[in-house]
Amino acid sequence: EHERVEKYLELLGKTAQDALREMRLLRYEVRPLAFQSGRLIEAIQQRLDAVERRAGLTAHMITAALTALSARLEERIYHIALEALNNVLKHSRSAVVTVSLAHESSAIVLRVSDSCIGFEVDRVLSRGCMGLSNMRERAEELGGSLQIESSQQSGTQVTALLPLQR
Repeated sequence: EHERVEKYLELLGKTAQDALREMRLLRYEVRPLAFQSGRLIEAIQQRLDAVERRAGLTAHMITAALTALSARLEERIYHIALEALNNVLKHSRSAVVTVSLAHESSAIVLRVSDSCIGFEVDRVLSRGCMGLSNMRERAEELGGSLQIESSQQSGTQVTALLPLQR
């Protein structure tokens, strides 16, 4: 009997934590921080502080010096990052999320990775997941690409490769 009560309390605690994460995300979506051109890194960092860290995730931001980006490219990068972070928060059950942004060759590379349960990418894509589709469309609008790697051993990594010139 005692073990059953402990199981239910553990489930209740987990459900409450999930609900709290969802409420923080909804609050952010209702009143997102205004995105300002030229402040991409700061905007992503503010999102990590406002949502992921408050939801109990350890959130890392890794950046290198970026060249000046067009407002359109910055906005697409920002929205791809937000969608990837939403997926981590809603689905991964990860305790850690890392966002990296770098200038490699003639492209900007955005990576959002977690360290948790992973999923079968082909199966999720075949179901028409809106979040993944939206990220891919945003990348392709800029002549770029989106790659999703996921496994139960190493979590999930979403990589957007976005050319600087088109």
